[in-house]
Amino acid sequence: MDWQDHMGIIFFLFLFLSTQLPFDEALASDLVVAIDVGHTSAVYGARSARGRGEYQFNLDVGAQVKKALARHGYERAFMIVNPKRLADRSRIAREKNADVLISFHHDSAQSHFLEEWTYNGKKERFCDRFRGFSLLVSTRNAKFRDSLRLATVIGRNLKRQGFAPTLHHAEDVPGEKHFLFNPELGIYRYDNLMVLRTANMPAVLVEVGVIINRDEERILLREETREKVARAIVNSVMEYQLIIGDRTRMSKRG
Repeated sequence: MDWQDHMGIIFFLFLFLSTQLPFDEALASDLVVAIDVGHTSAVYGARSARGRGEYQFNLDVGAQVKKALARHGYERAFMIVNPKRLADRSRIAREKNADVLISFHHDSAQSHFLEEWTYNGKKERFCDRFRGFSLLVSTRNAKFRDSLRLATVIGRNLKRQGFAPTLHHAEDVPGEKHFLFNPELGIYRYDNLMVLRTANMPAVLVEVGVIINRDEERILLREETREKVARAIVNSVMEYQLIIGDRTRMSKRG
């Protein structure tokens, strides 16, 4: 993808951000949402500033999102939890006929940014420099354009709930330098993430917040924060479906 392709995508996002349409809740029965809980209980991902595994944060948010979707008519939404292999995530979504896949994670920072502190008598690592959400999409995904549309509405709705994106994955430091499709919404290009590139449906990875940040970790542990995240996701699925709803119904009739 060259710079002209990137500019075309950015122009599309600019136009799309100015659009908001009413939602017919009858559409909810047409869409199957796969809620992917990042990492597993055995391999828990990042470690928070207070020593809590990322997996537990992901599981808590995923469960809240599933309940919120069901309350709004998305009763066919399902969670992907503790798969044996990384490749099983997109396979399960495909076999269950998911129309979209949203993978939930929580963020950290590169090791050279980390500092030590003592919490509950144990040495832990933290980085208070970064905070905020990130949205990752892959141009290698079979439905990349729709993935980008979904990321756009998720970013917009997270901001409406009071969240802000982090831009640290675009910094010119080892391990980062990721292209930003939209700095205002924290949408990054991550082409090689397996859960995104192997999915045959639109897929977005949501880094809900930075758990290595001591203050943000406390905020992310609150029930009210998870409720805001879930509200943003439900609203995003509704908005996204206004764009692809007719296509979804037509494909299922065929």
